Amino acid sequence: MTRPVFNSVGCLTFALLLLTGCQQRDGYFGRVQKPSSKRLVFENMLEPSSIDPQLATTTYEALIIDALFDSLVRLHPVTLQPTAALATHYERNAEATRYVFYLRGHPQPRGIRLPNTDDMREEFRTGKIPMDLSRGHSAPPDTIPARWSDGRVITAHDFVYSWHRLFDPKTAAPFGQMGAFVLNSAEILAGKQPTKDLGVRALDDSTLEVLLDRPSDFFVLMQDWGMFYPVPRHAIEAAEARGAPASWTEPGRIVTSGAFQLADWKPYEQLTVRKNPYYWEAGLTGLDELVFLPIGDNLTNLNLYRAGKADTLIVPPAYVPLLKNLRDHISVPALEVYYVELNTRQPPLDNVLVRYAINMATDKRQVAKLLNGAQTPARTYCLPYFGYQAPVTIPVTIQGRVYDVSSYDPEAAREILAMAGYSDGKKSNGNSLRIEYIYASSTPVGSDLAEVLRRQWQENLGIELTATKVDALQFSGMILGGQYKGMAQWAWVPAPEPATFFDLLFASEQNGGMFWMPPAFAKKMSEAKATVDPATRLRRVAEADRMIMEGMPLVPLFHNAWDYMIKPYVKGLPMNVGFDLRFKYAWVETE
Repeated sequence: MTRPVFNSVGCLTFALLLLTGCQQRDGYFGRVQKPSSKRLVFENMLEPSSIDPQLATTTYEALIIDALFDSLVRLHPVTLQPTAALATHYERNAEATRYVFYLRGHPQPRGIRLPNTDDMREEFRTGKIPMDLSRGHSAPPDTIPARWSDGRVITAHDFVYSWHRLFDPKTAAPFGQMGAFVLNSAEILAGKQPTKDLGVRALDDSTLEVLLDRPSDFFVLMQDWGMFYPVPRHAIEAAEARGAPASWTEPGRIVTSGAFQLADWKPYEQLTVRKNPYYWEAGLTGLDELVFLPIGDNLTNLNLYRAGKADTLIVPPAYVPLLKNLRDHISVPALEVYYVELNTRQPPLDNVLVRYAINMATDKRQVAKLLNGAQTPARTYCLPYFGYQAPVTIPVTIQGRVYDVSSYDPEAAREILAMAGYSDGKKSNGNSLRIEYIYASSTPVGSDLAEVLRRQWQENLGIELTATKVDALQFSGMILGGQYKGMAQWAWVPAPEPATFFDLLFASEQNGGMFWMPPAFAKKMSEAKATVDPATRLRRVAEADRMIMEGMPLVPLFHNAWDYMIKPYVKGLPMNVGFDLRFKYAWVETE
């Protein structure tokens, strides 16, 4: 394991301060005095490049967007099951290819009733914190319409406009292709059909019909993805008329549909949202103000939390051992896989044998320990959630011998690398095999992880790795566009459905930046997503998981766990496996 990014003296001094502070504060880290206002300060790690739901690319942006915007359904903050939001009911045909959503304000909604706040009266427990998410509030009547933050009623026509915008090639939505199962959406994205042909229409002001190009029994669950959120047509068109299309998300101009509205945005300092009085469930919103701090420096974040100037903290890996036993620490498994993307168009990674060798030369147990938490080594790509079981081995025959290419086997890795023409990590001309590697500046363990991999691949294969840190705001675009030469450190948080684990490969024409999409794999994933029977769908996902390891366009490293701190006076903010926080349920106990 490498050292943390801080120098050893500073690390030791700060560790002593932590321990002293913990003893003085009766098992908590730092100041725990209740605030005087209903204000929550959330350390969000990264300055957002966009808070447009259809243009954002990172989890940190998604957290802000989820506070500002609502959708047809939202996932329960503990169970991740669909609950009522802008829609209260829905119908589905037997083939699971036609959905009808009944929006708030509909006089006679039909079909399946979505659970609402009235169904959240039971007490949930997250870590050491029990909570009643409803706080005694009753859900508003379904017949009362939802409104934008400027008072306008939200209608089915808003969804039609928003989804047309999502799939319009001019929008260039980064994840548009991941949602391309709405009828004709793929052809529209490719510029082959007009947006008016999209399989979505308003049957009336409060009834939305959606047609799919294949069956999907988890389509309702997917509506929690930001790309599907409705956006305000009148605000966007006003910005376009000003000649500044992106200005619609600025303070004073943005119109939102969620529990909060944008109050102030000081780039690289803080983004502040305040309670939206027009929100359909404003009576439940317990926070008057929510502040997002886009600070990526671990030590600064630690000090802010300790001093009581921030109410949450994503724990830097170096300090997990010091903080994990405190009362304000919470750790939960994460629906997130860390991996290294491989640009399969660039030599030497265009050779699958080189890719096999690199994977088999990676000690993933050592890598997983780098974060000091409950991370687990990843033998395959897919995460072991929601009933999914990954293949135990991935046998591949190479020159008459069978290798388990998912195993850690440095000796076999050297044999395979030699078969690819690189003996002892050197080319035939005697020069060392060099590979470029990039990682985002916002990644907590970016440099440490790069150093561990560099050392492993040097010792096991003789490969020389050149690691470069890239600005976080540029990183996503570089990866999705395949604008890197060798390797890229990446992480993916899928939806809570195994059939979405591979969706990032479908996110762009560059296949998520890996340039790998064999027809057989695409067919298998299409079959899996179109399978209504859950057991059969899981089996097909496992077959796709095997295929991706046989093609090895990526090196899976570990399945993550969330380690974070939360002040004891912050309530109603449970952490779930998807890092899908619901600030509408949060409240602060004041003095």
